[in-house]
Amino acid sequence: DRTVVLPDSLVSQQMQQAVRDDKDTVEFCQFYETRLTEELPRAGGAAMLEKKLKDDFTVSTQAELVSTKGVAYESCNVTLYFSVNGKGDFQQTLRLIPAGDQILAEPEVWERCQKTSDEFPSDMIGTCDYSRLRVLNTLLQKSEFSGRKLLAEHLECCPVTGKRAAPDEFGASDLSGTRVILSELFPSALSGGRYLRAELRKCQFSNDEVLQTELLQSDLSRRFFRSDLAATCSISRKTAHHSELQTCSVSGQTVQPQLLATCPETLAVLLPEHLVTCAETGMEVSPAATVRCSVTNELVIRSRTGVSAVSGAVACLRYLRECEITKALVLTTEHLQSELSKKWFRCDEAVASTAEQMVCHYSEAIRCEFTEQWIYPTDAVKSEYSGRIFSVAEQESSSVSGRIAHASEITTCPITSDRLLPDETAVCGVSGLRVSPTALCVCEFTKSTVLPEYLVTSSFSGKQAVLMGIAQSAFSGRLMLLSEITMSDVSPLYGHESELTICAATGDRLFPSELVKCSVSDSRCSPRALIQSEVSGRLALPEYIS
Repeated sequence: DRTVVLPDSLVSQQMQQAVRDDKDTVEFCQFYETRLTEELPRAGGAAMLEKKLKDDFTVSTQAELVSTKGVAYESCNVTLYFSVNGKGDFQQTLRLIPAGDQILAEPEVWERCQKTSDEFPSDMIGTCDYSRLRVLNTLLQKSEFSGRKLLAEHLECCPVTGKRAAPDEFGASDLSGTRVILSELFPSALSGGRYLRAELRKCQFSNDEVLQTELLQSDLSRRFFRSDLAATCSISRKTAHHSELQTCSVSGQTVQPQLLATCPETLAVLLPEHLVTCAETGMEVSPAATVRCSVTNELVIRSRTGVSAVSGAVACLRYLRECEITKALVLTTEHLQSELSKKWFRCDEAVASTAEQMVCHYSEAIRCEFTEQWIYPTDAVKSEYSGRIFSVAEQESSSVSGRIAHASEITTCPITSDRLLPDETAVCGVSGLRVSPTALCVCEFTKSTVLPEYLVTSSFSGKQAVLMGIAQSAFSGRLMLLSEITMSDVSPLYGHESELTICAATGDRLFPSELVKCSVSDSRCSPRALIQSEVSGRLALPEYIS
């Protein structure tokens, strides 16, 4: 029999659990749990009473180890160092009891090697990165290319480097088919294929690596270069690297440098046959460095020509002059001389004075603020009415004040025919017509000035007013001003004060036609002064009535 030694703490835990699992103990606890459930509702929610009930009916179990009897053994950790089939340097740690044959702790997981079919602890088993088999670690070897671990049977040896690597870490040369480690294959810069270093050659111009069959030899320098960078001289038909040839700037032909000439103006290279001669300097230059003079129709170097600011024509400098006012270059035929300052200037900026028809530059002239035409400063006049500038040929003076102004600012009075400035006229209050103030009269009714034709004269005072300020006397029918109206005291009739009479009896003011005759004295008086007889109905003054 094998003796097992348990730790003291484990013994105490097992004893406590045995007491809790005892049948009688379980029934005892259930009884008091039931009683507690029945008694708690009777506490009525009182906290102190509920606490007392819980203290009284809660069962606690406890077991105490008094003594034990058994045998004590010493245990220890043992590290084993070993190899398998003479290979490997493994180690495993076991916990065991030296006095017996009992192992307390050993590797928990064991795994079978898929190569030898033996079982080993899992930490001694590894995975082949090529076949994915789980085998003993001593059966795995590292790839010298990637460091991957795989079975020796899957390793291949590189014929170039002698390194061993996985089959998927090898590649074949696209030229010879030789299988080597991928790091020993290099791409061709021309075809993109992969080849051994020994199968490639360098381009002596770009240092790119390509196949020997992808190289050409220059007919000029005898150096080898990539075939896709080849160019042929259009004249000698020699083949060379494109950097050894140059392009004619005129025809675009690719030729040898020694067959080209250099333009001294633009430094462009071109075939001698394309050179042209400058008519001014006699130099042979590129056509691109010349322009055709619009005067002589000859080719001239650009630096010896100028552009007219007027017509845009290109001409030799000797056919151009500088505008003395704007400093712009123009053709000699496009120059004019100012009759005011005698300066030469560009013709497209010339103006002519309307007064004397003299030509000058627009900067020397003044623009009329009425007609927008140009005039000389000596011909300019300022309006005394508006302050605007105009030509002296268009000035006119007021027939009233003699003030000077532009003819368009002078108006003619339709009544007096006087020539007046606007601020020298007055407005008729009836027609709104602007006329000379001397042609207007003052209306006594509105106090405004109006033309005489709109005024009516009072027959009594001789004063004048517009029709709306005139009334007609109800007595005589004569016209008078509204301000001259006087009302009758005995009727709604009105007329001029001079037409009224005063009743001696009553003092009433009334018109003669309103007087009534007393039937006794025959005197004429106001109707309000008479009394009617109740007998005869006749009217008489009060002194005649009894």
